Amino acid sequence: MRNSPDGEVVLVDREDVSAAPGALDLAWLLVSTVDPERWDEAAAAYGPVPGLGHVLPAVLVQGLFFMEETAVGSAPARAQASRLAAGCLRLT
Repeated sequence: MRNSPDGEVVLVDREDVSAAPGALDLAWLLVSTVDPERWDEAAAAYGPVPGLGHVLPAVLVQGLFFMEETAVGSAPARAQASRLAAGCLRLT
């Protein structure tokens, strides 16, 4: 939690902070959160990100492990499986 000079309170999430390229952040956002139909839109909003194709395979593996605590057949599991499949299609 941080305060700005004008008193604004800001919450800072440092859970996944790293010195990795921005492509890793975008890849994880896509694989963990964004509906596959909106990937191009999200990537465009993020801005130019070279190297997305290089980090996507590792992020897809991370996304698979992310499903470990998700109930088989549940809506969250189906959504994650859909994002993983979309990522695999982008590898070809």
